[in-house]
Amino acid sequence: MDAEVGLDALRQNVIDVVRRVEGGESVVVTVNGRPAAKLIPVTDRRWRRWAEVSEVLSGPGAPRLAADLRSLSGAVRDYGRAT
Repeated sequence: MDAEVGLDALRQNVIDVVRRVEGGESVVVTVNGRPAAKLIPVTDRRWRRWAEVSEVLSGPGAPRLAADLRSLSGAVRDYGRAT
């Protein structure tokens, strides 16, 4: 079961709450007693060996992906890139 902390308590104890989450605990933030957000630990991001992911990545993929990408030709613009 997740721990709960009110928004006011979170504001006053943000460092302690974040440290608890870093330690693996999940915390639900409540506003007026109702759940509003959930703080969860960041999953370990690391390179995986092919043997660990091959089953997931060796499937057929998205059967309509190529057709979907063709239908978007010219309609998508990368606004984060200088032109």
